[in-house]
Amino acid sequence: MLFLSLAFLIALLLGGENTAGFEKPISFQVIQISTFYNHSWVQTLGSGWLGELETHHWETNSGTIVFLQPWSRGNFSNKEFIDLEIFFHSYFIRFTQLIQKYEFYFEYPFVFQVAAGCELHSEEASVGFLQEAYQGSDFLSFQNNLWLPSPQGGSGAQNLCKLLNLFEGFKEVVNRLLSDICPRFTLGLLDAGKAHLQRQVRPEAWLSSGPSPGPGRLLLVCRVSGFYPKPVWVMWMRGDEEQPHTRQGDFLPNADGTWYLRVTLDVAAGNASGLSCRVKHSSLGGQDIVLYWEHHSPIGFILLAVTLLLAFLATLAFLLKKRWWSEMTLEVTALHVTVIGLQDVVGSSRRSHRLRDSHGSLKQRYTDRAIQILQTLPVSVLTCQLTPFSSLCGGIADRTCFSCAEHPVACSPTVVGRPEKVRGSLHVPHVDDSVARSAELISEVRALTGVNPDE
Repeated sequence: MLFLSLAFLIALLLGGENTAGFEKPISFQVIQISTFYNHSWVQTLGSGWLGELETHHWETNSGTIVFLQPWSRGNFSNKEFIDLEIFFHSYFIRFTQLIQKYEFYFEYPFVFQVAAGCELHSEEASVGFLQEAYQGSDFLSFQNNLWLPSPQGGSGAQNLCKLLNLFEGFKEVVNRLLSDICPRFTLGLLDAGKAHLQRQVRPEAWLSSGPSPGPGRLLLVCRVSGFYPKPVWVMWMRGDEEQPHTRQGDFLPNADGTWYLRVTLDVAAGNASGLSCRVKHSSLGGQDIVLYWEHHSPIGFILLAVTLLLAFLATLAFLLKKRWWSEMTLEVTALHVTVIGLQDVVGSSRRSHRLRDSHGSLKQRYTDRAIQILQTLPVSVLTCQLTPFSSLCGGIADRTCFSCAEHPVACSPTVVGRPEKVRGSLHVPHVDDSVARSAELISEVRALTGVNPDE
């Protein structure tokens, strides 16, 4: 214990600039939340916190400690962490077994919460603590090397403490964790993470109006965000006078570890003139932020307008994309019908005895016109559908013909329609406009070739 006091004193004397940004007292604690759903189903969560910053997480499946910050190891060795992992793994198992042994005192489902750790003070030795709660109410605690029941714990807490006090070895381990290991580990964390913990981040502040409290009244809102460390002073002022009806909300954490605070003032609409919001923070170097209500911009309305505009643009983009895919599907369907119809024309020409001698010339004329027709359609459509019309691929390979392997997305079955020929007719699972367009193209080729498939 004397060693810990000396170590903390040395840290203050030799690294005074490194501890000035810390809140006093400095605490580290391990939090356990065990949920007992029934006799065979228990879920346990564990985490480590330096002040209000989570630094560690307990991985239940592997029984290991997860380090959430680059400096979360402090100055502990790998062996020390392995020993801690073994201890916590064994502790969680025995805790569950013990509660289940006395389950007749509890009613499923129920939750146990445990907070154990230490506080470091600049003027005295560290103070260890261990408190346990059942269903959100105090249940028992560990003080002066004894397990003590809480008055709210009832007979369950009393009997459990009597049992725990019989295990002298376990009490010694808990006492060592709270009075020796925890303070040493906390000092190591403070040293390893001092660059992060003692950083100074300037706040940003802006004014807006909240929902009207009533007829003829205004709710003035001063928002302060992005500041670190947490201590901040925010007050509505009239000149140099603090407004006594200023209301401060809860501190809320930002994703980057900084903080957010909302401070409001309910005033009569005619009394808002001359009011200001003053912000004091260690990062400002004594240069307070002062925002005057008369000069505030309606940021809330601007943010709302921007949000609505973005939502409108996203919806419009979705609708346009949907329409584009629909048009693409119609083009593909039209090409399908065109390809099948043109193949019918060729087949008919080959069966026609009148055109047998001119088949080569007919095929060339038909091919040229088909290429002309296909080139009016999008390349992605050609890509998908040249397989049944492969005889034309060579004629346009140097211009618009590609293989499906080069454009797999364009060949997706969800994009491409697949009409089927049924007993001489065409069945197209799409709108009639595409069929009509394809019929016009086929008729044009038939007129060009002079072939009537019905002959």
